[in-house]
Amino acid sequence: MAVQSSGQISFDDANIELQRASGTQISFNEVASRRLATTSTRNRTANNSVISITDWYSGTFSIQGQALYTTVGTTDWTCPDGVYSVCAVAIGGGGGGYHSGAAGNGGGGGGLGWRNNIAVSPGALYTVVVGQAGVGNDYGLQNGGDSYFINTTTVRGGGGISPNSPSAPGTGGSYNGQGGGSGGTTSGYDDTAGRGGSGAGGYSGNGNSVTGGAGGRGGGGDSQAAGGGGVNPFGQGTSGINRGYEQGASGTGGSGGQDGQGKNGGLYGGGGGGADASGSSGYGAKGCVRIIWGLGRAFPSTNAGNVTAGTFYNGINYA
Repeated sequence: MAVQSSGQISFDDANIELQRASGTQISFNEVASRRLATTSTRNRTANNSVISITDWYSGTFSIQGQALYTTVGTTDWTCPDGVYSVCAVAIGGGGGGYHSGAAGNGGGGGGLGWRNNIAVSPGALYTVVVGQAGVGNDYGLQNGGDSYFINTTTVRGGGGISPNSPSAPGTGGSYNGQGGGSGGTTSGYDDTAGRGGSGAGGYSGNGNSVTGGAGGRGGGGDSQAAGGGGVNPFGQGTSGINRGYEQGASGTGGSGGQDGQGKNGGLYGGGGGGADASGSSGYGAKGCVRIIWGLGRAFPSTNAGNVTAGTFYNGINYA
């Protein structure tokens, strides 16, 4: 936004640009008023010169920043001063693979959900949950965990499923939000080879779909299948590549995410590979949550990468 560039303006036009409530008392001598002034000859930080209401013509104000959470578990995000709306993306943990005397399917990829224009209040605390990596049956059999911001209906990336029998599918995690993609599903069991782990969901496509910035499926193998590709939380990019029956060929990451790591899934949300009698099941990759704020920023790909954090008046960072 910006204050209008001509015509009649009011004190509330400045309040709106400064993200204040209508009717808030405002003074020409306060720091915010002077910094909003666009006339280059004015002193925006001291009250030793006179400014007028028309000095606010075309004035701009923005607070921008981001926060990334990758530690598994529950924590709180504290909303910064002056921030009233955020965007968030959540990627669930990938499922672990299955190992049996014959063969086993790989784990499902974590789902990815995103939402823009989430209303928040400065100083308030909001819940952030990061989902755990899934574990294959060699190590205790645990599904990938859900990741979410505020609650599971606001924005959520569901955890991928770890198969609980040789022929059970590794189902991809679902998602909630304005957009996103489910994790890829590994199925098609046969009794001669392990199946690769599935890719994480993308910003507008499911894992293994080679669309929407999703992660790719890992390759199968006679003894040990490979992990699926993960997805990064920095906005939609190029989709990952699926692997076929290629021993040790990891699924590639989508949107800059990590490729599968041997038998294990890639960050964030890649599924672990399955295995036959001579191998071992792979781990999935953990999930993450990322929050961004600032004018002109939105998922899936509008200035969604990291930016210089600060408080900007007319493009000048005063933070």
